[in-house]
Amino acid sequence: MWAWCWAWKCRVWPRSGREWHQLLELCALSGALLADPDGVYDPAEHNDRMLLGLKGTISEAELHLIKQRMWNGRIGKARRGELAVPLPVGYLRRPDGQVVRDPDQQVQAVVHLVFDLFDELATINAVLRFLVDHGIQIGIRVREGPERGTLAWRPPSRIVIQNMLRHPAYAGVYVYGRSRTDPRRRLAGRPFTGRVRKPPEDWLVYLPDVLPAYISAECRRTRERGPGKISVKRGCATVRR
Repeated sequence: MWAWCWAWKCRVWPRSGREWHQLLELCALSGALLADPDGVYDPAEHNDRMLLGLKGTISEAELHLIKQRMWNGRIGKARRGELAVPLPVGYLRRPDGQVVRDPDQQVQAVVHLVFDLFDELATINAVLRFLVDHGIQIGIRVREGPERGTLAWRPPSRIVIQNMLRHPAYAGVYVYGRSRTDPRRRLAGRPFTGRVRKPPEDWLVYLPDVLPAYISAECRRTRERGPGKISVKRGCATVRR
């Protein structure tokens, strides 16, 4: 009695050669046959195994080419400033794709306040302490779920303020590729972990004067490692429109 493993298209099964050959090994050990519209194969037979291995290799090459084309398209769009990337606090993307300041004046006021406080107090902890002591919350647009796009007011945190002060978008700069994924730092079951910041000179895209700015160009300080990291200088004024 034979067990059958039907594949509509064997070549699209494996995402890697290791997975494909593992499947062939399991079928060979269990006596199962593999079948697709082109024929029936016995992984325990040498010739069939060679043919199946060749199909797996072709599949892996096809997937690589598809991923490469998708990546090239993504980079090309980013270099034109058209790729929709996650926006920091205080920005909103319209249905036509245009990025604008958040229309809520209170959201804008809090963003300006964060930069003004950092200009005055000089440390993130001092800014956070001021916001907490005065009960000031930060307006964040919900990014997913049934309430996507709605405005939610949340208590400030150090990481949020740090990201605001470091994000180049507030100076009108469109950037892409500020981080990379380190497989050694990824946690099982958490696909968005393991991201490592790259130095500004390694950013893939850097387009100034593309986004509406919250801080003036004078407040952007170029560091020795290259353009991109934003900091606020003493006496800098935010851009209010």
